[in-house]
Amino acid sequence: MSPSLFLLLGLVLLFFGGELLVRGSVSLALKMKISTLVVGMTIVSFATSSPELFVSLQAVLEGSSNIAFGNVIGSNIANITLVLGVTAMIFRVQISKQTLTLNYPMMLLASLVFGVILYFFNGVPAAVGFLFIVMLLLFAWLLILTSRKDHLKAETEEDELLEKASHDHIYKNILYLVAGVVLLKYGNC
Repeated sequence: MSPSLFLLLGLVLLFFGGELLVRGSVSLALKMKISTLVVGMTIVSFATSSPELFVSLQAVLEGSSNIAFGNVIGSNIANITLVLGVTAMIFRVQISKQTLTLNYPMMLLASLVFGVILYFFNGVPAAVGFLFIVMLLLFAWLLILTSRKDHLKAETEEDELLEKASHDHIYKNILYLVAGVVLLKYGNC
C-alpha cells in the first residue's frame, strides 16, 4: 500500500476517532452532571494523549528516550500553538473563570517543575514520574470537585445536548470513548 493511501487512511481514522471520542465524552459529562470543560481536560485529554503515550513508551523501551522527550514537548507545543491557534482563528475561544484561576496556574506549575527537574537531574527519575502522576490525579480530582461544587448552569446548547444524551445509555457513551481512542491510536500509526 502506498504512503499516500496510509496517510489518507490515518486521517480518516483520526477524524472518526475524534468524532466518537467527543460525542461519547460530552454525553458522559452531561449524564454525570459535570461541565464539558472538566471532561475535556480529563477524559478527552487522556484519550487524545494516548497515541503520544504509546509512541513514548515504545521509544523508551527501544532505548530512544530522546524520542520520548521530543514527542512530549513537541506535542504540547503543537497543541498550544497549532491546535489552539487554528481554533482561535476560526472561532472566538472563551475562557472561563475556572480556567484562569485553576487550569493556567496548574499548567504553569507543571511546566516549571518539569523544567527544573530536567535542568538539575538531566533527565526524569522514576520518583519524579510518580510525582507527576500523583499531581495529575490530584488535579483531575480537584477539577471534578470544583465543577460539581460550582454546578454551572447549563447553556441552551448543553440543554439540547442533554436531551439527546438522555436517550443514550452510559454503555454506548463508553463504547464511543473506547472506539474513539482505538481509532485515534491506529490513525496516528
